[in-house]
Amino acid sequence: MKVLIYLTLGALFGGTVGYLYATSISNDRNEDIIKREITLLNKYSNIPSCEDLRGNNDSLTQNFEDGDHILWSYISKENLLKKVVISSDFVVAYEAVEKICE
Repeated sequence: MKVLIYLTLGALFGGTVGYLYATSISNDRNEDIIKREITLLNKYSNIPSCEDLRGNNDSLTQNFEDGDHILWSYISKENLLKKVVISSDFVVAYEAVEKICE
């Protein structure tokens, strides 16, 4: 009977510690991904001009030497400029800003 109680307590303790460890690792990874996305968005903060966007049917693609790509898309009905940055290691960051092109 004592052995059964010890086994049950050990399993509960081990399961709790394992769950907390896995959760903390997951939170650390999420924070790292968010930091990488913010870094990508801040790295490429220059917004293309309205003429550049209009000349390419309201979309523009920029490729950089380090393997990063930026996809710009302008939605004139909503006055939104959407930016998607894809890094060379496949981190994707998305941002939408208001921009009025007339």
